[in-house]
Amino acid sequence: MLKIFRKGFFPLIAALTGAFQLSVAQSVIVLANDSLARSPFAMSPSGQRGGSPDTLSIGPNTPFFDDFSYPGLFPDSAHWFMAPNDLTTPVISRNQAVNPPSRGVATFDGSNKYGEAYNPANIGSGITDRLLSHYIDLAPWTVSSQAKLSFFLQPAGLGEKPEATDSFYVYFRTPLPPPNDFKKVLAIGGTPSKPFRQYVIPLNDPLFFHTGFQILFQTLGSQNGMLDVWHLDYVLLGLNRNSNDTTYNDRSPVNLSRSILHPFSAIPITHYLAGSGSNMQPFTVNIDNLAGQNQNATLSAKLSDPVGGSVFSATQNQTASLPPYAVNPVNFPAFADQALNGIAAYKLEVSTPATGDIRPENNVLEEIFRIDSVFAYDDGEADASFGLNQGLGFGMKFTLSQPDSLAAVWISFVPTVNYNQVTGKATYMKDKSFRLAVWKDSHPDSLILQQIGGMKVTYGNTPNHFQRFPLSTPLQVPQTFWVGVQQTDTEPLGVGFDFNYDNDAYTFWDSLGHWVNTRMGGCLMIRAEMYNTTALATSIEKSVSPPLVNLFPNPVTGNTVEINLENIEPGTLYHAEIMDIQGRILQSFPAEKINNPALRLNLYENIPAGMVIWKHYFQMPNGDKKYFTEKLLILR
Repeated sequence: MLKIFRKGFFPLIAALTGAFQLSVAQSVIVLANDSLARSPFAMSPSGQRGGSPDTLSIGPNTPFFDDFSYPGLFPDSAHWFMAPNDLTTPVISRNQAVNPPSRGVATFDGSNKYGEAYNPANIGSGITDRLLSHYIDLAPWTVSSQAKLSFFLQPAGLGEKPEATDSFYVYFRTPLPPPNDFKKVLAIGGTPSKPFRQYVIPLNDPLFFHTGFQILFQTLGSQNGMLDVWHLDYVLLGLNRNSNDTTYNDRSPVNLSRSILHPFSAIPITHYLAGSGSNMQPFTVNIDNLAGQNQNATLSAKLSDPVGGSVFSATQNQTASLPPYAVNPVNFPAFADQALNGIAAYKLEVSTPATGDIRPENNVLEEIFRIDSVFAYDDGEADASFGLNQGLGFGMKFTLSQPDSLAAVWISFVPTVNYNQVTGKATYMKDKSFRLAVWKDSHPDSLILQQIGGMKVTYGNTPNHFQRFPLSTPLQVPQTFWVGVQQTDTEPLGVGFDFNYDNDAYTFWDSLGHWVNTRMGGCLMIRAEMYNTTALATSIEKSVSPPLVNLFPNPVTGNTVEINLENIEPGTLYHAEIMDIQGRILQSFPAEKINNPALRLNLYENIPAGMVIWKHYFQMPNGDKKYFTEKLLILR
């Protein structure tokens, strides 16, 4: 019996039908009022947070504005107060919201900034994510200044819906002492997913006009992980705003609904080169028009090297007529395949003209597509968690363009609390054992690998973390094969499930001895890392495992990172680069011969805090090259 679950606990599905079913349960602990949200300690006013916010100013032409369209995992600290050791900050997601006003939203749910459940031990509800602005100096202004706060909000999107007992709150800070230092100005109850709605709140109380005014967004819901989801976008606090000030001359490319490498989002270099000019596919970009009238827009798309910066192909231009207040899909033809000579990546950049646009900072959409060693179908962001309520298997189907061997499997697990209604036991699935499996045919009895030892659910230090599970020896696989997991019992593991890229045709589960598609219009976040060689001889005796790499600590708070290496052949050269998520090189380390499995490297002090990409290069004594990338979170 199959489950995709958007709650940490759920009833059993009554029957096996072969069709995919959702199971959503009501909260066991129901809060009948908002008493928790009224507590000054629940809201963590600045005096309780440690450190102090900065003070910002606004004027008639300089509003407080943030649409979360910039790179990075967290909201901009220039606008929002990030207290030391505060885990309640929402993360920025780029594909989980449905038709957002602009690229990127602040996503509130029951998991902390590192992606783990606030309460992993028990099923319960309470205060979850919070977003607090810096001080905003409103002392020069009065109620007659017609100051208004507006923002767009969507419940659920592609994530789990907040129930009616869940809430999204908005508070304004007053100069009064606790418990009256924050005044609730809006409370919104949970509902199923709806389109984004704009809310406008007038600042009509003289108490709001002081030097320490702050905006606080806060949610109340399940504390058991990626549940009771809300998406916040396009926050604007401005002066002299009338009742009709709800449209904006702003056009923004929002996201892709179809990859340029469809059905893949990443392809190993050897298979890309063997693709005979058929890798690139037509793709679709969604663009939003926030104006109150039709807008004509020209979208330009170009493909480039995110490291070297060179443009691969001629820029494509598409003109679209955009209805008011609507997100519209714009279709592009495929780019030409490139004659790549080494490990690479593609950066797709889609932009609209800045002329006449009030927010040119959100006019560019960038996506990175890996061409290195991994096959991937997903967009990198989990929208739900997936599991079975029987000890069976599920996985992804891959078809090769040339012979190869499987070196490792990458899996993104969603932090999940599983509730057993019969026993009343809550189980946090972290460190749960499972079996890594590879199948050769379209039925679950065709196992060619069942790796048992050391396979445990791992969550990492950031949301959407992918854990690499290396095979003890690279496995020669047939042209078509399936990669996935086998559960050891009836507790669902919670593998990430992506609804943005519809790759159901390659997503399977074991239904009474038969492979069945999930039929949910998405895909599992399970990736196959290939060995990038010709097929290995089946009689191989000596281990030829690729290098295993681990960065420590991650996240890093200082300037020193330790690289722990395994399976390194004597004489191997190691070289590394640090890149931002746009592909710009921040630091390059010189190549050195590996004589010790542990290296210590020092980071430049001027590398800013946030998420970076660490790219490892290995040159083996026989001349073969291996490339690996992973994320490193820098906390300053």
